[in-house]
Amino acid sequence: DTFLTVWFFGLQGMVSPQILWVRFPFAKKICAKGDMLMKAIVNGRVLLPEGEADGKALLFGDRIVGLVSPEEARTRAEEILDAEGRYVAPGLVDVHMHGYLGADTSDADPQGVRRMAQGVLENGVTSFLPTTMTVAWEELTRAFETIRAFMAESAQPDFDGARALGCHAE
Repeated sequence: DTFLTVWFFGLQGMVSPQILWVRFPFAKKICAKGDMLMKAIVNGRVLLPEGEADGKALLFGDRIVGLVSPEEARTRAEEILDAEGRYVAPGLVDVHMHGYLGADTSDADPQGVRRMAQGVLENGVTSFLPTTMTVAWEELTRAFETIRAFMAESAQPDFDGARALGCHAE
């Protein structure tokens, strides 16, 4: 599954003090209202690969349904989240992260990698590649083993941090 975290950004591109994030897998099928609790994000500036989609609402349950008119969102959704004109954007992917919050990937410390993942999620990064440094093969082997185990942990639906997608080795 691919995960998307939706963030509300203020006009300056800074994360709002009232950050809202929602993590859920992408889906192409339309979900009926009775299938799950439907929610909608309205009054947002939705960022898409092809540009900005103003005047649309993001409709989702445990999976994205799609962009709909605000009127349709109000009839189909059981909960409405107001973005108040902020940007609604997918989560970020960090493809080169040696460390964060005093932790270093090459240390092969599971708690350190977990702290990195939890910390970057608060900044909008929803997935990342823990990155090793150029170190001795024995150190790399330990780091790779830690990352491999952490990838499985971070793929769990109830994990409270960014997901490790693999490893970037230098």
